[in-house]
Amino acid sequence: MFVGVVVENFHRCREEQEKEEKIRRAAKRALQMEKKRRKMHEPPYYTNYSSTRMFVHNVCTSKYFDLAIAAVIGLNVVTMALEYYMMPVALEYALKIFNYFFTAVFILEAVMKLIALGFHLYMKDKWNQLDVVIVILSIVGIVLEELETKIIPINPTIIRVMRVLRIARVLKLLKMAKGIRALLDTVMQALPQVGNLGLLFFLLFFIFAALGVELFGRLECSPKIPVKV
Repeated sequence: MFVGVVVENFHRCREEQEKEEKIRRAAKRALQMEKKRRKMHEPPYYTNYSSTRMFVHNVCTSKYFDLAIAAVIGLNVVTMALEYYMMPVALEYALKIFNYFFTAVFILEAVMKLIALGFHLYMKDKWNQLDVVIVILSIVGIVLEELETKIIPINPTIIRVMRVLRIARVLKLLKMAKGIRALLDTVMQALPQVGNLGLLFFLLFFIFAALGVELFGRLECSPKIPVKV
C-alpha cells in the first residue's frame, strides 16, 4: 500500500512538473523571440567602432584566428609533455622560453578580444572568463618562478601547483568544439538534480546509520562475549 501511494504521488508530481516545465519553456521561448525582435531593430554593437578597432574585431571574429589559437594550444601541450625529471639545462631553458611565448600569445588574445568586444560583452561569455582565469594563473606562475630566490623564499609546492595548473590551457580548446560544449552545458544543467539525489541518499544512509547505532551500539564485545561473523 505504501509503495502504491508513493508511486502514485510520484507520477502525479511528475505530471505537474512537466506541465510547469512546458509553461516555463513557452515563456522562455516567447522572451527569446522578443529579444530577437528587439535586436533586429537595434544597430550592431560595432557601429561606432573606429577603423583600427574594426580591424581588430574582424581579426578576432575570424575562424582563422580561432584555428591559429588552437594550433598554439596544441604546441603548448606538446611542450608541456616534453618535461621530465632531471632535464638538461638547455631543454629546461627552452621550455621556459616557450612558456613565456605561449603566455604572451594568450595575453594578446585576451587583450584583442577585450578591445574588439568591449569589457561588458567580453566578460558576459563564461568561456572568456575562463580565458581570463587561465591568463592570470599563467602570469602568477611566471612571477612566482622569477621570485624564487633566497631573498624572497617561496614554498616549492606552490610553484609545482602553478606548473600543474598550466594544463588548464587545454580547456581553451573546448570552446571551439560545439559538440563538447553542448555536452558540458547538459552536464551543468543536470548537476542540481544530481545534488538533490545525493542529498536523498545521504539522508537514507544517515537513517540506517542511526538505526544501526541504536540497535547494535550497546552490544558488548569481549573475550567472554566474542562477536561471531
